[in-house]
Amino acid sequence: MDYSWNLVKGDIERLESLFSSLSGIFGEQKIVKLQGCKVQMFPLSRLLEIYGEQEEFLFEFLEEQIIYYEWLKKSVESEKLLKTLAEMVDNFEKRYKVDDKEKQDEGGALDDEEKQHERSVLEVKKHERIMLELWLEELQEAVFNTEDLVDKIHTEALRHKLDGQLSEKMEDIRRCIESYVKAGDVLGLAGRTYKIEQLESQKQPLDPTDYIYFVDESDPTDYICFVDDSEVFGMDCDKEEIIKLLLSDDANDKQLPVISIVGNGRIGKTTLARLVYNEQRLSHHFDGKAWVDVPDDFNWVIKSILKFLTWQYKDLKEKYNDPDKLELDQLGFELQNYLKGKRFLLVLDGAKRIPSSKGWEALRSAFKFAANGSRIIVTTRNKVIASTKYAVRTYYMEPLSEEKCWLIFAKFAFGDQNPTSDTQLEVIGKEIVQMCHGLSSSVRILGYLLRFKLQQEEWEAILKRLKPSSDSRENVHVVPNFRLLEDLKRCLAYCSIFPPDYEFEMEKLVLLCMAEGFLKPRSIWKTVKEVSNIIELEPFFQKSSRNESSFRMCMNNLAAYVSTRYCFRLEDNHPSEMPLNTRYLSLVGGKYENSVIFEAIDRAKRLRTFLPLDHESRHLRATELQNLLSKLQFLRVLSLSHYHITEIPDSIGNLEHLRYIDLSHTPIKRLPESVCELYNLQSLILSNCHSLTELPENTSKLVNLLNLDVSGSGLSEMPRDMDKLRNLRLLPCFIVGKKSGSLIELKDINCLEGTLHILKLQNVTSENVAHGTPLMDKHSIEELVLEWDENTADPENARKVLAGLKPSCSLKRLTINFYCSPKFPSWLDGKNIFNDMVFLRLSNCNSCSTLPSLGKLQKLRVLIIECMDAVEEVGPDFNTEPPTWMHRGFRYLERLTFEGMSKWTKWVPSNVLPCLQQLCIRRCPKLRGNLPKELPSVERIEISESQELVTALTTEASLNNLHYREKIVFVSDDKVTSFTSEGATGSSSPMIEGILFVTSFVG
Repeated sequence: MDYSWNLVKGDIERLESLFSSLSGIFGEQKIVKLQGCKVQMFPLSRLLEIYGEQEEFLFEFLEEQIIYYEWLKKSVESEKLLKTLAEMVDNFEKRYKVDDKEKQDEGGALDDEEKQHERSVLEVKKHERIMLELWLEELQEAVFNTEDLVDKIHTEALRHKLDGQLSEKMEDIRRCIESYVKAGDVLGLAGRTYKIEQLESQKQPLDPTDYIYFVDESDPTDYICFVDDSEVFGMDCDKEEIIKLLLSDDANDKQLPVISIVGNGRIGKTTLARLVYNEQRLSHHFDGKAWVDVPDDFNWVIKSILKFLTWQYKDLKEKYNDPDKLELDQLGFELQNYLKGKRFLLVLDGAKRIPSSKGWEALRSAFKFAANGSRIIVTTRNKVIASTKYAVRTYYMEPLSEEKCWLIFAKFAFGDQNPTSDTQLEVIGKEIVQMCHGLSSSVRILGYLLRFKLQQEEWEAILKRLKPSSDSRENVHVVPNFRLLEDLKRCLAYCSIFPPDYEFEMEKLVLLCMAEGFLKPRSIWKTVKEVSNIIELEPFFQKSSRNESSFRMCMNNLAAYVSTRYCFRLEDNHPSEMPLNTRYLSLVGGKYENSVIFEAIDRAKRLRTFLPLDHESRHLRATELQNLLSKLQFLRVLSLSHYHITEIPDSIGNLEHLRYIDLSHTPIKRLPESVCELYNLQSLILSNCHSLTELPENTSKLVNLLNLDVSGSGLSEMPRDMDKLRNLRLLPCFIVGKKSGSLIELKDINCLEGTLHILKLQNVTSENVAHGTPLMDKHSIEELVLEWDENTADPENARKVLAGLKPSCSLKRLTINFYCSPKFPSWLDGKNIFNDMVFLRLSNCNSCSTLPSLGKLQKLRVLIIECMDAVEEVGPDFNTEPPTWMHRGFRYLERLTFEGMSKWTKWVPSNVLPCLQQLCIRRCPKLRGNLPKELPSVERIEISESQELVTALTTEASLNNLHYREKIVFVSDDKVTSFTSEGATGSSSPMIEGILFVTSFVG
């Protein structure tokens, strides 16, 4: 919990952003216009002018306008309340630090009575800490639920389906948020100044600013005067006694009369002071009032008073323009002038330390000029402060009896219902009340938190938390000093759904976190690189040794600690162990029946992530899948990867929160058209769905789509209007069709990045390419694969198409497959065009008789030439043209492969390839000639099924001039033969060694 406030604050900020976006949508409708917090409507004359005598349309228009107005007003109200909550959560950490500091400051020799008092104080502080934690956890739960509803409204607004029912739900949202603001205030977390009026007494609807008032940042930030009398119990007598004293003239007015209210934290001191302060009789009795939260340095209490006065009385704002610039003597003088002749009431709330003599004397001197009958009320936990010689009365607040506490709890937990209607909840509720130590605020907050929880298990969980040493997380004493950004902290928490040592691809994690709202939807590859660079420095992540783009968790227990109670892995454990408010669920192991999955889902009714991780094929009947989707209405992430399902029910279109769908490696044959109604969808992963032959006709409606992966599927062409998917970032595979999937549509998708594999290029006409190359401006595409079908027989069209597909000069990896023209385009042969290219593969280009001058690709690391049967000679032009000392070809080449070149007879290589580490020549039966003379970095040369070259190397005396001859191996059948200093010798290495080498070489 020492860490969770950051996560909650991030969730609130995300919700604020959603409200802001919602307001933007309302503004775009042009039915209402937002100016500040006021809504202006079109004049009726203008509406009549537009609609004339069409009354039904006019009334429909006005009805929509009213709905927009209500939505907008409640959105503005809720957004402001969220800002207050965010500041309260921000103060959460400060409260913890204050408690810890006070604990450290306490020490010295104590007698038995003092020790008993000390134990009592520590007990209360521990209870208070638990209450703070419970408030924070329940707040996060409320934020989740609110976000679900606002997201639904956001989606409906996009669809332009507006109704009054959703407006009522917006009102429920506002009330829910307000209740947590009130509870946070009771806990002493009030940050931003706000004032709440009771609307029930108002006959006319108010503007949002009349309902919630926020002061500027320069105004006092710790003042709150509202308290609901109906929520206060057992203070009537104390309130009346204090009011009677304030109204009397019995006190010694020549002194500074002080009334002290003393008691432990959360016992109700501030509430009692507020009740008194807001009493109408005092407003008529005193000429002015001020409420000040006592600063740590009492010398500046006068500054706080002046700040309050300038906030409350606007005419004083110019007079006391900037109290921060005044010294103590000047502040005292200004306060004297204001108080002169006025009967004044001052509340000093939360005095923690004995006032300094200088600060107290300045305050007392200023009050000498006030009229007789002026009073000061001080609330404090410190008895020494309360015993000042000027105190005319000290009220010691005692804990409430259990009977009174139960009445308070029942009012808030059960509302108007009879608590005895559920006997078991009443029993648990009374145990909870016993754990509150008579603190009315704790009782009230717990009642707030449990009001809408009707399951016995939820009440028992709260009771367990309140019992001593019930929270296992208290045993965790070492929490790392996280350097991660707030967004990445939420990503770390999310990682607890992965089992220990589980390797995950960073791209997948980024997409998942974007779907859950932890990361903003933007450049995916850029985000992947940024996140990878940051977390690689953290101790709880380790880079995979098998895949450089994958990571694994080294401290999964830490991620589980950070994630609090919202992430759960279903492994060998039973679903009954899963918390009811689980939001993120992963399935690991696959040894359980489908019924176990359904039991888990029945417990967690508001799941946001359903993520199987075992990649085992699991059968789901159509009825089971239908049932599954009907229970997952709040999903953001749905993965059914490797499940044995052949179709998806139409009801998937009801999952309007969905951002991520993974159906990879499933035998599905079609997607329902209802998928296109998922306007929030960001990722649609259909890779290796071999039976899937087409996408829905209206796929172009998925305007928020970031990632569409159909690689390895059975699709014959892309759907129409792909160019409308302007937000697409990842499109690993694009299939050109005869009827749809035109290559021109790629031109307007400007944000593509990563890998792009274009298939069936034989379907591209030269007329389409003439409209302009669709790839030149795709600067974020790092890898490009251009592929024709194997039996393509139109070399002239292929030449024009490839010439028109010139990629961006920032391309790093290029593969050309089944190109059937006899010559490559000039853009592949040019110098200084692809300065960043590190990988090139030319494959199955059987009509090409010559190779381009690839030596000009100065940064090339890997070059693979394979299945090019028309090539007979690889000469000096292949290396560079002309070869010079300054422009030597392949200066950084590390791996070179020639394979499947049946007519190749001659190779004139560069004399020196300084960085070459691996050279492979396979299935080149007619090749004779020399190998490069100097290979200073070579580690292995493999020659396979190239008998002419083997014969030449083993019989010619020139072999002795090759200093790397011991690095040459000959692979044949099941043997690997190598050279030693004495000559060729056989090796018992099995054929699999060569195969493993080939795999790493090509990859």
